[in-house]
Amino acid sequence: MTSAIDLCNQALYTIGEQTTIQSFQDGSPAANACATLYQPKLDALFRAAPWGFATKQIFLSQVRAVQIDGELTDDPPPQPWLYEYLYPSDCIRARFILPNFLPTSSSGAVPMTTLNNVSYWNVRGWQGQPLPYKIALDTDPTEDNDIKVILTNIFQAQMVYTKRVDDPNLFDPQFINAAATYLGVWLVNALGRNAQSFRDQIALSMDIIKQARSDDGNEGTLTVDNSPDWIRIRGGGGPTAEMANFGWYDRLEWPGGQLL
Repeated sequence: MTSAIDLCNQALYTIGEQTTIQSFQDGSPAANACATLYQPKLDALFRAAPWGFATKQIFLSQVRAVQIDGELTDDPPPQPWLYEYLYPSDCIRARFILPNFLPTSSSGAVPMTTLNNVSYWNVRGWQGQPLPYKIALDTDPTEDNDIKVILTNIFQAQMVYTKRVDDPNLFDPQFINAAATYLGVWLVNALGRNAQSFRDQIALSMDIIKQARSDDGNEGTLTVDNSPDWIRIRGGGGPTAEMANFGWYDRLEWPGGQLL
């Protein structure tokens, strides 16, 4: 079993510290540094790659729409967007939006996608283009509290995102190594400010994170289809949504402005 404290102690060992912490509140300099740095640096690492173990896909909760049941609403989302959805509370990094692939009825209703309704089993392997969306701020129905929202033109939109995973037992083993070394980079200055140790830790962390990213991206079954745009725009061929968007992640920053 691995806990947040265990991960912090691994980080301390990577920078040569001989003492460990018992909790974030034990009063030691190491505990105070870990309590301050652990969650922000872990969140940055979550955003730094589309980690498989932290991937989640959900239907978004609608907040506003231009039309409801065919009628214009009095409280539409900001122009030019048609729909506004609630940003998931456990989302650490939005990756991409998907249309609703559920088939509509055969009564002549407008399909939810640009493909024919009978193509449901085909759109499960959807190969369309990335769908536009925007992260924004709004107020809740009481207008007393700010809320984070997603603006898009997709009806009943789904979102694939990186979830903030709080339980380290669910982390991939390589992610644990990456987190320990990356947290260790920031602990060097917090506890000792040794210039050589600092440089060595950055180099170690960079290598481990690069390898963890690569191995995580190679885990799973992927299909690469290089069909041209003029074929893809007709609704067939081309990279899947996963392939088209999976490489989008944040660059990772170290003290001193070094980026990966």
